[in-house]
Amino acid sequence: MNPFRPIFYVLSILLQALAAMMLIPMAFDYVSGHPGWSIFLISAVLTSGMAFFVGLMNRAPLNTITLRQAFIFTVATWFLFPAFGGIPFMVSSLHLSFVEAFFEATSGLTGTGYTLITGLDTLQPGLLLWRSLLQFLGGVGIIVLAVAIMPMLSVGGMQLFQRESSDVSDKFMPRVGSLALTILITYSILNILCALGYRYAGMSAFDAINHAMSTVAAGGFGTHDTSFRYFQNYPLVEWNGTLFMILAGLPFTLYFRAISPKINLSVFYKDTQVRAFFKILIGSVLVLSLIRYLSETGNLSFSEVLRTTFFNATSSMTGTGFFSRDYMTWAPLTFVVFYILMFIGGCAGSAASGFKIFRVQIMVRLIGIQLKRLLQPHGVFLPYYNNRVLSQNVVDSVVSFLFIHLLVAAFFSLVFAAYGLDMVTSLAMAISSLACVGMGLGDITGPAGSLKPLSDGVKLWMSLAMIAGRLEFLAILVLFMPRFWKEWK
Repeated sequence: MNPFRPIFYVLSILLQALAAMMLIPMAFDYVSGHPGWSIFLISAVLTSGMAFFVGLMNRAPLNTITLRQAFIFTVATWFLFPAFGGIPFMVSSLHLSFVEAFFEATSGLTGTGYTLITGLDTLQPGLLLWRSLLQFLGGVGIIVLAVAIMPMLSVGGMQLFQRESSDVSDKFMPRVGSLALTILITYSILNILCALGYRYAGMSAFDAINHAMSTVAAGGFGTHDTSFRYFQNYPLVEWNGTLFMILAGLPFTLYFRAISPKINLSVFYKDTQVRAFFKILIGSVLVLSLIRYLSETGNLSFSEVLRTTFFNATSSMTGTGFFSRDYMTWAPLTFVVFYILMFIGGCAGSAASGFKIFRVQIMVRLIGIQLKRLLQPHGVFLPYYNNRVLSQNVVDSVVSFLFIHLLVAAFFSLVFAAYGLDMVTSLAMAISSLACVGMGLGDITGPAGSLKPLSDGVKLWMSLAMIAGRLEFLAILVLFMPRFWKEWK
């Protein structure tokens, strides 16, 4: 049997689901009387028709997918979905080119939050809803990828969580499908609670629903050009956003453990990753708030400085990309720390992006062991994580991942610089794209900037960087190895 048939068949099923999702903004525009509802019907028909044709030509049993096929399927999904998810942007009144539409959809699905669209305050409501739905779908896909697929592919030390996720599966989720369903239910509950919180805090129902989908997905798309600055007179909006960005940055497997077989919230405190996440975030917020309060002029109270710093720092660390103030006007140390938080990222198994907390912890432990060996050359020191000895396989994966992460960041920085961008903008763009955070520096990627003037080449490279960062590089790089294609089984 052709080894690509199961891959194409599963992709056709997922594209049918994407086409079905397009009917939601279509129905919303139709009911609200907006004439643009037909663009989603056209997009759904095109997507569904292509998926039906591919599925009809490649029917195959789904239980035959191998590890190699899983790599190809994972990468293909994150390229195909933006290609078809961008169709509404092309056929709408925006008239985005394919490259621009692909960029916008990629930014949404990967949870980056960069956008080429201006005039969001007057944009067709269905398009705003579609952007949020892309982030909703991407958030679910990211968590399933992190919990069910990455451990199997042993990407960047994620095999460390393989036993953890399979233990959960053995008890009450016997198949990956049921694991995905459980994630979807938990994820949807968080979305509902977040939307209710935003509504109570002062947002309109439409804004609350859209921002909830972006918040829990750690995405960053909004319904206003000024992001959360639009709601700066509603302090509870920022606190609600901060809370749910934090919840989105925690491992979703802990939510399962916290409620089954009985409610036990202590699992969060016992987790090494979660404790480190809060220590880094809260420590950074307190230090930056004090620096801002002492250095900035004006009549800002410390509580207001704390709130805005907490919101923007959480947005940076979880990779959400929301901003409630123009952080470029703050003390320079502030956005330097933001970029460090952006690199560190959230917890593995969450919607957050970045290098991930557990990898930072492992690297710190490895450095500590090397220092001990300098003092005691004949001593035996073993790296531990969550009270378990780390295998050499995990250590090698994490170290190689860090090296590749830095190498890829340098590569994309040079690529962007080759298009005529200055090095600061190029480096900031590379880091934020790979970290899937829509927060940048300067007149182009900063809070007051616009990506629209960038060339199609830069936009394509940025799209590739976002996908590569979300797939954590190795899942793509392995496809370029000749050995991968030999002895296909």
